[in-house]
Amino acid sequence: MKGILMNNVWNIRKNKNLNFILSEKTTDISGIDHENVAIIAYIYYEDTVQQYLKYLKNISDKMAIYLISSNENTLKRLNKFAQNKKNVRVIEKNNRGRDISALVISSREIFFRYSYVCFVHDKRAKLESNQEMVSFWIKNLWGNTLNSGGYIENILKLFTDYPNIGLLVPPEPYIFMRQSDFWGIEYERTIELAKELNLTNTTIERKYPPITLGTVFWCRTYIMKKLFDKEWRYEDFVEEPMPEEGTISHAVERIFAYLAQDAGSETATVMSESYAKELIMLLQREKDEIYRMLNNGIGKNVPFYLWEFYLRKEQIKMYVNAHDQIYLFGDGEVGKCYFSALKEIVGCNPEAFLVSDSKVHRESITDIAILPFEAIHVKQSTGIIISVGRKTEDEIKTYLQSRNYNRYLCVNDLLEDT
Repeated sequence: MKGILMNNVWNIRKNKNLNFILSEKTTDISGIDHENVAIIAYIYYEDTVQQYLKYLKNISDKMAIYLISSNENTLKRLNKFAQNKKNVRVIEKNNRGRDISALVISSREIFFRYSYVCFVHDKRAKLESNQEMVSFWIKNLWGNTLNSGGYIENILKLFTDYPNIGLLVPPEPYIFMRQSDFWGIEYERTIELAKELNLTNTTIERKYPPITLGTVFWCRTYIMKKLFDKEWRYEDFVEEPMPEEGTISHAVERIFAYLAQDAGSETATVMSESYAKELIMLLQREKDEIYRMLNNGIGKNVPFYLWEFYLRKEQIKMYVNAHDQIYLFGDGEVGKCYFSALKEIVGCNPEAFLVSDSKVHRESITDIAILPFEAIHVKQSTGIIISVGRKTEDEIKTYLQSRNYNRYLCVNDLLEDT
């Protein structure tokens, strides 16, 4: 879906580096009237209520708190918490639609009473084996929105310091960082929802992942107008048990950054200092594991050696810049990986994949032509990067040398220089 603003929200966040790590202590007063701020929380699971109440205790008593649930026992716990608190209201709802209906139906009459709203909800692991990962996700969702009173003030200070930012979200869940396709079957449903909401000033492309996963955010409330313009009903949501993908709820979860863009605002990611430290440790551990797998040849589809481009990026750039045309010799899986690495890491678009004359079995791959070596006019400015597995590199070198071409680049030769 494309509109006036053609740059995708993911790219805008990347190019402007709209990623903020905030202290849990107050660094400066925001200047925002706390009575103009509301926190809306959907809490369902009775056995985990206490871990969320500790976050709610961080909220200033001048800010409004709305606690929503469809679980009778949880409602009793929430009402007990709300006793003698003038700023806390408990709302009962139908469970159909879970957190999404809590937002678009239960919050409808209160949302726009405020200029700033934080929406959060609880989560629970379905399997014991997922408990550790889901616990870290909960830290992500709640710790990066309601970590402390000082952290909340620093969130509000971001809004005053950056008037173009309308939506603040936690980082993508750690578990999703391992995936190459962040959309799954939700892409088409999100496009449909964007059309239904008349989002004309935004662009949604499958090649860029949605920024919002988890339905937890801080926002300037005006950016949500088109979401609330729709007359949502409980019947819009599937009955329980809700499928794990493919529903309107999953589309709404992914639409928030595009709502912000359509309203003329930008989306930024926020995290606390404590979460950032923990995330860095996890990413470092996983990086080490990936490198060990690559070095041992036990990684999936190895050898792809994408990491070799990273290690020798500057030398590869020098080679690319010294030639007017770049070809990749080898059209297999390694060649496809080299093509992606050259394009994304080095910023080079190879002219074509080259193969020996007897091995042309198809016309193109990744929309790039596959040509026999003899079909190209080799000039002084022609560069060829060998993009095959190590076992056949020497064969390709011999082939090129037999045709009086010695200016090729073999990434593994660069590695041997270290």
